[in-house]
Amino acid sequence: MGNGNRPTPEFRREAVRLALTIGRTRREIAEDLGIGLSTLTRWLSQEREIGEPSEAPVDFHAELKRLRRENAVLKQERDILKKLRPSSRERDVAAGATSDRLKRGLAVQSLRRALVARNPASGLVHHSDRGSQYCSVDYQALLRRRGILISINGRGNCYDNSMVETFFKTIKSELIWPVAWQSRQQAENAVARYIDGFHNPVRRHSSLGFQSPIACERNARKVS
Repeated sequence: MGNGNRPTPEFRREAVRLALTIGRTRREIAEDLGIGLSTLTRWLSQEREIGEPSEAPVDFHAELKRLRRENAVLKQERDILKKLRPSSRERDVAAGATSDRLKRGLAVQSLRRALVARNPASGLVHHSDRGSQYCSVDYQALLRRRGILISINGRGNCYDNSMVETFFKTIKSELIWPVAWQSRQQAENAVARYIDGFHNPVRRHSSLGFQSPIACERNARKVS
């Protein structure tokens, strides 16, 4: 969200994309994102009026794909003050958000996107460090409303959050450090492409039996 309670254009586009692509009801998505159902419905109507071509529906779908690519940066990023939601079982990155300042709202926004994208069942364990964003009333209330169990780093235990720290080191060494970025936007887009196009679907992990995160999740679903 933007300043105060006014949503940013990026947040609005991401809400529209989620409503059009993930197969959940508008009411569920609106509740998870913290907006009204009427607001989400209005955004969807306005998006159709702007984006729908006069010739064929095929062009409309192409436009949606273009918007989805542009909004990928809002899903998963690290360096530029972002918060990610990795899954410990498959080691994929579920969602992210960016800002020029590290505030409570940034973590809450990222968590809401992860909940919309993955829609976890009650009983999920959410682990984080001891940052004030994760200990805030708003953040923990959102976890409890979804029946999520809260786990926080032990004090002074540098190994307690090692999985996500390993991911941060990997993306820095493979993507961030070797390149002299010309702008923040360029770096953000590259991070999104790395996660969506390489880390989740392609990069193999020894802890997953040398499978990619997406392949591991797919195979786990077959077994279950």
